[in-house]
Amino acid sequence: MPDAVSPPRIVIASTLKPVHDTRAWEKFGLSLRETNKYEINIIGFSTKKIEISHKVKFHSSQAVPNSLISRIKAQLIFRKLLLEIRPQLVICCTFEYLPIVQQLKDKIGFRLIYDVQENYILNLSLRKNSPDWKIKLWEKVIKLAEESKAIDHYILAEKCYQSQFHDRKPALVLENKFVGEIKTILPKKPEEKYGYHFVISGTLAESFGTLNGIEFFKAVVKEYPFSRLTIIGQTTVPEFEKVLLKQVENQPQIDLKIDSIPVPHSEIIEAIQSADFLLCPYEIHAAFEGKIPSKFFEGQALGIPILYPKNETWKSFFKESAGGFSIDFYKPQEYLSQFRLALDQVYFLNPNQLEVNWESDKPGFLKLVEGLIQA
Repeated sequence: MPDAVSPPRIVIASTLKPVHDTRAWEKFGLSLRETNKYEINIIGFSTKKIEISHKVKFHSSQAVPNSLISRIKAQLIFRKLLLEIRPQLVICCTFEYLPIVQQLKDKIGFRLIYDVQENYILNLSLRKNSPDWKIKLWEKVIKLAEESKAIDHYILAEKCYQSQFHDRKPALVLENKFVGEIKTILPKKPEEKYGYHFVISGTLAESFGTLNGIEFFKAVVKEYPFSRLTIIGQTTVPEFEKVLLKQVENQPQIDLKIDSIPVPHSEIIEAIQSADFLLCPYEIHAAFEGKIPSKFFEGQALGIPILYPKNETWKSFFKESAGGFSIDFYKPQEYLSQFRLALDQVYFLNPNQLEVNWESDKPGFLKLVEGLIQA
């Protein structure tokens, strides 16, 4: 237990997520800071070694994308930080740190929450060009790490993880909801004009449908010549970035704002707010089944209609709010006719802004943290 003078110390740690990550910092970190009860340490990707603000310290993992050596080095840095900080609670946001946490848990005496942000093993199937031996090796590494006996409580980022991970209990579901002002969103019918602004945001990859989104836009721009497309986000595969650049050559109406490191979330939100439609052309894949992408919450919270693939889970998500319209991205010959149908819809007939906002989940998170620290 912490002494009577210093507040309990909490570590929220990831490897390649930025220290100002939407989930780790804007949800978990800021919510904890608001209580004024804890000293918070955020570990993640950063170009700086350490930043300090009121009762918050940001530490760089010094890991960089596509560098296995730096990710191994990050393990040593993480271990050193845990021994220096000596926290009462660790919220681990990646499987990579679980072995280190298990080694040090009894020595330091902290409680451990594992924030399950992804089904990492299932996601390996998205790596279409990776050799089988590498996939199998990662499967073993992930499985071994996630079988840790040191975990006191789980946080699940998706409701579907409750069925995918039967043994991960006790667990609290905290979806990737929007962080920000709760606004009143009124029903919206797109106005008729000669051009529309589309945005593709977040992770940019073939499986996320980025190339399908570009082809959809190219079909639409023939009928609506003043349309434009903004593509903003992170490309984690250099080979795909080359393909992406090739696809937008000689396309002045397509604006690329991409990077190999995470793009600041504030810039992504700014882009979404400027859009007429948020384009989410995911491929049909088992790794996406049952999941609700964070941009669905963002689009609904900001009042931006979403064009999404035909998917029963997503159809159900938008059923009450009418915040989106499904497009069959496997029928390019019908792109234009489908978009015309999207223009005829009235969106946000019954949006529940609190339901898609982090504020609805924050009390449960704070109760969990307080209960573990006091135990």
